[in-house]
Amino acid sequence: METESVSSKQALRSALKAQLKRPVPEEAAAALRTRLDAFIAADACEALAAFVPMAVEPDIGTSLAAALAAGRALFLPRYNGGRGLYELVRVANLTADLVAGRYGIREPRADLAAAVSLPPATLWLIPGVAFNSLNGNRLGRGGGFYDRLLEHYPGGFRLGIAWDFQIRNDLPAEAHDQPVDAILTDAALYECAHA
Repeated sequence: METESVSSKQALRSALKAQLKRPVPEEAAAALRTRLDAFIAADACEALAAFVPMAVEPDIGTSLAAALAAGRALFLPRYNGGRGLYELVRVANLTADLVAGRYGIREPRADLAAAVSLPPATLWLIPGVAFNSLNGNRLGRGGGFYDRLLEHYPGGFRLGIAWDFQIRNDLPAEAHDQPVDAILTDAALYECAHA
């Protein structure tokens, strides 16, 4: 059963990665930024645990900068090669505190300390290849890096960030998969129910 699930995930991941390489209309990008800015402004979070987007992911950079300017703590992932996993690091400046890291993704500098825990009122912004809007299951890029990151830093509100075409309610799931609480896209906010 698990082999079948892994095979289904790989096939779906490949198909969606190809679709993600296509340009997204500026109207969709603007709609997602507007929705995200409004969500962050209305949320009572004291911190954000977010991601630095890859070229095929929604650009959330201006939203992160606005959160920093509003005085919110910002935590971003950095790969720890010695442990073989990602850890969160608090950053204060999106330019000075980031360097090119694993897979060419910008990440916090090595001299910045990893967070031991996150504030209770943390809003997670989570990338993915696909999301299930019914139960919050998420399909990542493979390897389980985000699942382990979410497990290591429990709590907070988990908000998936995606384009609306990434909503797929037929996602295969495994026991270790970490769901999100809601998904924000260029078209809607999907609130998820999961056990």
